[in-house]
Amino acid sequence: MEEGFLIVIVLLLCLIVCLVFLAAVHESAKNRGRNAGGWTFLALFVTPFLCLFTLHILGETKEKREERIVEEELLKLRVGEEYSSESSNTD
Repeated sequence: MEEGFLIVIVLLLCLIVCLVFLAAVHESAKNRGRNAGGWTFLALFVTPFLCLFTLHILGETKEKREERIVEEELLKLRVGEEYSSESSNTD
C-alpha cells in the first residue's frame, strides 16, 4: 500500500477515537448534572482523559443527586405497589 494512504487511515482512526472520547465526556457530564457543552469544549483543549477523570472525582451535583434520589424513591413505591397488588390478587 501507499504510505500516504496509511497515514490518512491512521489519522481517520485517531479522529474517530477522539470523537468517541469527546462523546464520553459529554455523556458523563450530562449524567452528573454538569455543563455538558462546557466540559466537551474543555476536552477539546485538554485531554478527554483528564476531563473524564475530573468529572469522576467531582461526582454529581447536589441538584442531580437529589433528583436521582427522588426518582429512586418513586420507583421503590411503584414496585411496592405492584408487588402488593399481585400478592393481594393471589390470596
